[in-house]
Amino acid sequence: MSDNVIMKDDKNVSKDVYQRFLNDVVTMVQNHRAVAVQSVQAINNQLYWNIGELILKMQREHGWGKSIVEKLSNDLQHQIGEGVSWSPRNLWFMRQLVTEYSNLNQLGSERKNNNNLNLKQLVSEVPWMHNILILQKVKDINARLFYLQSTVKPSDKSKRKNDGFYSVLSGKSIISKTYYNQIN
Repeated sequence: MSDNVIMKDDKNVSKDVYQRFLNDVVTMVQNHRAVAVQSVQAINNQLYWNIGELILKMQREHGWGKSIVEKLSNDLQHQIGEGVSWSPRNLWFMRQLVTEYSNLNQLGSERKNNNNLNLKQLVSEVPWMHNILILQKVKDINARLFYLQSTVKPSDKSKRKNDGFYSVLSGKSIISKTYYNQIN
């Protein structure tokens, strides 16, 4: 049995060389797909932040109440199309993201020189569902920063951090020991 693959143009190609070539191309495609997904995710999160800012601004400027979010959800679904992104609940999360992280952003601006913290950028790099879980489950400002940062920049201890992240967010633990070790 030969170690070569016969190609259409009758040239012999080593199976090993071809397999490495194929593996390189597959890896390249998979890596680029992952980067594309992360880019789309970041752009969506920036959009969600901007929508949250606009909802908050319009409510403050015009004295609009809660019903405006219901109306906006309905109108967006009719004009743009149905999707999870336009549900009233998700629109409230967009507003909550801005409301709660604006205070954190002020705290972050004081820390910016120490931590290089750009909160809006950091939030945009975290998957949307992680942002929602952090908002819902983690009330401590420092803990939120920790989970945002550990989601974006996993370290050598990323498995332990992720275990802590998911245990906190699933309600199995208050705050992981890893978190306390990191901030102390």
